[in-house]
Amino acid sequence: FLGVVLFLLVTAVAFRGLPTSRDALVFWILLGLFAACLTDLRRWGRGVLVDWLPFAFVLFTYDLLRGYADRLFEPHIWPQLRADELLFGVVPTVWLQDRLYDPGTVHWYDVGISLVYVSHFFAVWALGPVIYVRYHDRWGRYARRALGLSFAGLLTYVLLPAAPPWYA
Repeated sequence: FLGVVLFLLVTAVAFRGLPTSRDALVFWILLGLFAACLTDLRRWGRGVLVDWLPFAFVLFTYDLLRGYADRLFEPHIWPQLRADELLFGVVPTVWLQDRLYDPGTVHWYDVGISLVYVSHFFAVWALGPVIYVRYHDRWGRYARRALGLSFAGLLTYVLLPAAPPWYA
């Protein structure tokens, strides 16, 4: 059954792209966990109710609060740009783009850099099921750390909102 779920996921990704919305990620994760725990449905039920639904709820709450944080203060742009210029003599992102960006051509490093960038949006969700199924004894620590880091990042953004360098 896990093979069927993986086939469905690959097919969905091929036609619709990577699922990046939280609700789509939770759907695929719960379906995958169901397939992985098919021999122990009690573990799956307990896992969904006790482990995954609270985890997903807190991350949904994080997303909601992050949306409100965008409205509290204007993001800072210039202090970090001036710090880059002071430290490096140039703005590193501009320097890199001048040397690596080739309009109309996708290089291998463009793909790698893009994957690293978008991993921010789904890495916590993608690693969670693997840790839950393979290293269940470490799940609680993983969940607490992932949520703690998420909210520490949110607090940092609320206190000192900063736009990425390319925004300027």
